[in-house]
Amino acid sequence: MKRTPLKPGAPPRRSRKRITRTGKPRFKVSGDRNMPFREWLRAQRCLVETFECYGPIVVAHVRARGAGGVDVGNCVPLCDYHHFRQHMTGIKSWALHHGVDLKAKALEYAARWERERPQ
Repeated sequence: MKRTPLKPGAPPRRSRKRITRTGKPRFKVSGDRNMPFREWLRAQRCLVETFECYGPIVVAHVRARGAGGVDVGNCVPLCDYHHFRQHMTGIKSWALHHGVDLKAKALEYAARWERERPQ
């Protein structure tokens, strides 16, 4: 496909095609957020608990919500620093570095939630 050269000093032309917004999300996210579980998980301590911990506790998904992960049985509490490092290095590499089986820990937290949750 041959393109016409740009004129000096002229801005490039924009395509006339525009993506229209329909008000619904672009990607399907499986499952709903379980807010009571997430609040309970934020009240726990960081899973790693080292001298590096800082920031508020955040909910870290073992399997991404976009990949079909839900909340209960798929989340662990991490401080802001460790959650950031998990995203920077990747979930599997981060878990190997810290010697943590995230899936097993997420299931442990889910079992504790089932025992302790308010009815």
